Amino acid sequence: MNKVFLIETDNSFLHKMIMKLEASGYEVFKCLELENIVSEVHKSGADIIIIDIHSSRQPGLSAINKLTERYPGKKIIVLNDPEDVKLSIRAMQMGAFDDLYLPFDFNDLNRIIEKAGEELIKDRADEK
Repeated sequence: MNKVFLIETDNSFLHKMIMKLEASGYEVFKCLELENIVSEVHKSGADIIIIDIHSSRQPGLSAINKLTERYPGKKIIVLNDPEDVKLSIRAMQMGAFDDLYLPFDFNDLNRIIEKAGEELIKDRADEK
């Protein structure tokens, strides 16, 4: 089972996402604040991180930068508004694994998480 860490500032959307992710079989950890994100991700042991950069913008990009520096092997999935493609491009340049535009079909998010999980397995096999 993949552990997923969800960073979302909208509490209502956060709870909907948690319910859907748990129903899909993921162990979900959450964070509303970006201040302690590195230590919170470390404590969770999650290798897949989903962050809504549309609502957090620059602090979200800063969090991605911190996470990719500290944990280069983790897969970061970015949620963003389709009107702000440049923000997604910056996130991908910083090392985000993939992005998804709001509103999205949850099946698309599941496919990206599965792809991230497959990449993690491949990365671990390559390390051996």
